[in-house]
Amino acid sequence: MKVLLLGDSHLARMAPYRRLVASQCEIRAVGGSTAQDLPGQLGSLDPAAFDVIGISVGTNDCGPAGIDRDVSLRLLRSVVERVAPTPVLMINNPGGDEVARTWGYDIEAMQAYADEAAALVRGYGGRTLDLRRVIAPLGPKRLTPDGFHISRLAHALVFPAVRAALWRTRFSAS
Repeated sequence: MKVLLLGDSHLARMAPYRRLVASQCEIRAVGGSTAQDLPGQLGSLDPAAFDVIGISVGTNDCGPAGIDRDVSLRLLRSVVERVAPTPVLMINNPGGDEVARTWGYDIEAMQAYADEAAALVRGYGGRTLDLRRVIAPLGPKRLTPDGFHISRLAHALVFPAVRAALWRTRFSAS
């Protein structure tokens, strides 16, 4: 399966371990990215060259340097429309904790963004992976000390969940 990952650090941090995601996995995600960065990450790539495209944005969109949610969702929609008919998996942000608030992250906005982005992608026939649910069993060990990045321990749950969700997305679109 040939996979393309776009978005923020939640996917960018997978780059050294891309083979755990898929045998052919191109990662264009970059830490700190928002939906504004998705068109540039996609660049001139042919979406039809991929079996499935995973996208993770929302954390930075709702952070201190974030962008308006309506603008962000419009940008996400434009990318989902551009890559069609290649199926999309929205890998929602993992949320945050009280420490993230001290950095200027709006936890409630992150949740609302995740819900709206999921609905948007599903509206185009895609699927969603809720990272908050995936890492929830780890309690406070699910996030790094900054309160909004996935911990090393949580990656042990995230990699297989992302891989399985990408497969389900790819084959549910067939």
